[in-house]
Amino acid sequence: MFMRRTPLASFRSGETRTLWPFGLALMIGLALSPAQTIAAKRSHMQTSAFQACSERADTDVAMHACAQEEFARQDKALNTIYKTLMAKLNSDGKDSLILAERDWVAFRDDECRFQNIDEFNHTDWPILIDSCEAELTEQRIKDLKTDLDDVEYTAKFGDENK
Repeated sequence: MFMRRTPLASFRSGETRTLWPFGLALMIGLALSPAQTIAAKRSHMQTSAFQACSERADTDVAMHACAQEEFARQDKALNTIYKTLMAKLNSDGKDSLILAERDWVAFRDDECRFQNIDEFNHTDWPILIDSCEAELTEQRIKDLKTDLDDVEYTAKFGDENK
């Protein structure tokens, strides 16, 4: 996640091989519109609807709409898996999940602001935030599906067979 920054001394000594990602990012940024640059940054968001929308987006406003739609899709899927998991838990499990989900939402929001702090005053900010929230929500869905699988397995076979 975190890229090692090359010290200036390394650059002066001719060690440019570690700088190529920055040059590539610069070339991508210059060759693409701001909306397309955002799509490239978030290319790992692979839902077909998001990909199709971002390919058509030619403005920041259109790209923001794509990111909002993707976040709404992911949020709806998260709510579905959350409700399914809640229905399978006992009272203590439900209380724990409610607290965990509240903490996770706060983490997601703070993490997305942190990841994109350099873009705070740019027009890309809302696009980056929505895209980040969709990405983290997609990961949370995977985590809750794993939890649901564990709960269902335990209900079926008991703890000792796991």
